[in-house]
Amino acid sequence: MNATRTTEKSARYELLERIAVGGMAELYRARMTGEEGFEKIVAIKKILPHLSGEEELVKAFIEEAKLAARLQHPNIVQIFDFGRIGGTYFIAMEYLDGRDLGRLMRAAGHRKQPIALSLALYIARCVCEGLDYAHHLADAHGRPLNIIHRDISPQNIFITREGQVKIIDFGIAKAASRNTMTQAGVIKGKAAYMSPEQAAGETVDMRSDLFAVGLLLFELITGKPLFAGDTFKALSRLRKFRPDEVVTGDIPGPLRPVLQKALAPKPGNRYASAAHLGSDLAACAAKLDLHDGSRERSACLRALLPAEARDSTMGSASVTETAAMEAATQVWETAATPPVAGEAASGKKRTPATGARGRRLKKALPAAGLAAAGLAALLLTSGIDSVRQNTPTPAKAAVQPAGTGNRAGAKTPMQEKGGAGNDFRTLLKRAEAVMKSDPQQAQTLLREAVKHNPSSSRAYHKLGVLCLNERAYEKAILYSRKAVELDPTLAKAIFNLGYAYMQTGAWNMAAQSFQRAANLDPPFRDEALFNLAFVLDKLGKRQASIENLREALKANPENRMARLLLKRLTS
Repeated sequence: MNATRTTEKSARYELLERIAVGGMAELYRARMTGEEGFEKIVAIKKILPHLSGEEELVKAFIEEAKLAARLQHPNIVQIFDFGRIGGTYFIAMEYLDGRDLGRLMRAAGHRKQPIALSLALYIARCVCEGLDYAHHLADAHGRPLNIIHRDISPQNIFITREGQVKIIDFGIAKAASRNTMTQAGVIKGKAAYMSPEQAAGETVDMRSDLFAVGLLLFELITGKPLFAGDTFKALSRLRKFRPDEVVTGDIPGPLRPVLQKALAPKPGNRYASAAHLGSDLAACAAKLDLHDGSRERSACLRALLPAEARDSTMGSASVTETAAMEAATQVWETAATPPVAGEAASGKKRTPATGARGRRLKKALPAAGLAAAGLAALLLTSGIDSVRQNTPTPAKAAVQPAGTGNRAGAKTPMQEKGGAGNDFRTLLKRAEAVMKSDPQQAQTLLREAVKHNPSSSRAYHKLGVLCLNERAYEKAILYSRKAVELDPTLAKAIFNLGYAYMQTGAWNMAAQSFQRAANLDPPFRDEALFNLAFVLDKLGKRQASIENLREALKANPENRMARLLLKRLTS
């Protein structure tokens, strides 16, 4: 994710740079100061300013802060503080240096380097330890809080360079004592990592999280998710699968009965607690002669966690993936390799996660924030795993079926021309390499690149993303428009164009862009529809907004912000 410098301060915190934006919040690296020159680098998760008036969203953010603050465990990201900066609420948490498990697994896949079995078991055991603590946490009077995470997935497991395993994002977790407990029939979480009872909208308990741990371990060992595909494919496979049919030859013998029990379709046939699952995993490690495996784990992590330039003033990677963003909050960059120059976004659907399986978000309501929900989907630009970015008139956009029109996976009418060949490719590659660490240098390189190859939609798109990160929205509009002109099917650029228009108050143009992006049916279609609905509401077209929100929820039933906005508009 591209970092954006900032100088915003509060009494105790100085926001140094923005490192991610989600649908509901934006994430900053910050400096906390105290008496006698005390300093500490922390992560600040700050609710998006334009959402501060959304009562339901603010309430959800505050509830998340209250719940997360109770959780003090080595395998759960630590929360330090809660308050206000610049009139909006924030959560201060530990700043982590590493990658989420989803990105680690993608890196392993790209390099054809399987994750060491010792590391896979270690990660699963650490997750079990953190979950067991959360599941059995009690209040001050000794009453169990019955906390359930409900979104245990690769994106919510963070691995530091030192090998620490942290569960992140308790944003949709609930404690039984809270009035905001999700009711049966309301589905939240990622379809590919849900338990059968969660997918059915039934009441869940701690055993639902254990099913997700089983899915994680299966994917770590085999290198592929058990329930791949879009929401409906994942749910269909979930309803039909039998553990004994999938836990077969790819799984080491001692682990098969453990995984089969963790993945039992009926909660009553699963492990009773995370501690019991973790204990059996430790026994399996012993049987497989993986008693320690720390050296093998370290070697695997070193290979999968690329070295990053250090900030000499901070002593820490300057663009760390911090354990703070919601699964649904991500600005988009390709979750794997960047698209081929001039090529449109892949038509392959992401697994819904209110954000995507790669991740990050932009501002305004990207992936999970009314307008941010979409941007999360768009800053799909620097070819690094990250996260998540002619037209009908707004009136038509409001009623036109969102699934019509060109598809994001359609063949690009204008492929990148060779230009100056190696000169262009070298410049583009160098620009992508420094988009995080030196965005100004990246802009210089990209401008030089387009001189060599004026028909590069990819280069113009990346320039637009850099401008969005700097909040230079007029420039972002120019670059994104040029990218779209060169490649009318580049849904990422169209989405970002809508976001830039939205930031400048050009609501009609924003509506046209988001509708156009949705019509291309990209993996982030629900985010485009959500942003479209948000904009239409601003234009006073409430019914059209409601219709698009319903379409967004059809595309991704777990889009939390779409559900919240729909509730507000229909109540």
